Amino acid sequence: MVGSVLTITSGIIGFLSTSVFAGQIQFLRLKVNLATWVMIAVMNYIGLAMVLAAGNTEPYIQIGWCLGATLVLLAALNNRGDWKWTHVETWSMVACGLAVLVWVMTKSVWALFGYILAAYISVVPQVLQYWKQNRDERKGTAWLWIASSIAIVLAVVGSPLTPEYLIVLIGLLVLNLTMAWLALRRA
Repeated sequence: MVGSVLTITSGIIGFLSTSVFAGQIQFLRLKVNLATWVMIAVMNYIGLAMVLAAGNTEPYIQIGWCLGATLVLLAALNNRGDWKWTHVETWSMVACGLAVLVWVMTKSVWALFGYILAAYISVVPQVLQYWKQNRDERKGTAWLWIASSIAIVLAVVGSPLTPEYLIVLIGLLVLNLTMAWLALRRA
């Protein structure tokens, strides 16, 4: 029971944090890279399918991320965000495709590592932007990464302690904590 409450809460936090970001894009007219957010939305839906196939019966955080990423994408489309397709998006798409291919062909838990790799590759443009910006320009987005990290911790604590449930969550927790650090770093 407690596990279910924690995983449901993780999904709510995952959805609310990305929804607030979508609101910022919509109402503050933030420009975001449409290609990157298309990839993030697609990867969220692929990740949801993969964890469901791996037997996760409480993928609430993935559901929250799917719905939130869809709102971000819709807000970005409405505000005519920048469309940039670079080698980073191409490699992310290839990694996602390979993860799905491995999963379809083998039903292996190793496919989840391909998904995590694709998620890491997809944030490279944001990492590069954070690295170039001064602290004042990037610290305002740290809350998004911190909220996601909290949601992931709740999902980890509430999930059964099996590799199939935890691989994606632990990989994405490290990613979100790294992004929060990059957003808050002093340099």
